Amino acid sequence: MLVFVIIVQAVLSWVAPDGPLAGLLNAMTFPFLRPLRRFIPPIGGALDLTPLILLVIIQLILILPIRWVEQMLPALLR
Repeated sequence: MLVFVIIVQAVLSWVAPDGPLAGLLNAMTFPFLRPLRRFIPPIGGALDLTPLILLVIIQLILILPIRWVEQMLPALLR
């Protein structure tokens, strides 16, 4: 669900930054984006890459346990 909210928030920030959902989506994503924004400034003062970086981090978090299970499963089935 977090991935979906981040994508919608990023798209709406380009299309309708002051739309009715902007406040809600910003409130939902702000706790996750704030730590990244401390280290990654916007490019050119306008382009914020932190949602993209957060999506990559989430994908890595989701992939790593699967890889571990794939490696351990043959040993467990012996």
